[in-house]
Amino acid sequence: MMAIATVGTATIRTPGYTCFASTLATGLVVVVSLTIIDACYGVYQWK
Repeated sequence: MMAIATVGTATIRTPGYTCFASTLATGLVVVVSLTIIDACYGVYQWK
């Protein structure tokens, strides 16, 4: 959570990096979501 707060603060201070930060955050969310879905699917398949 600290990393997210740090990125958010840095984004506010440097508007030029807003697009990059947004893209990075979106990519991170997608990866985490896919990982969770994959893990849940794996558990479901295992049962």
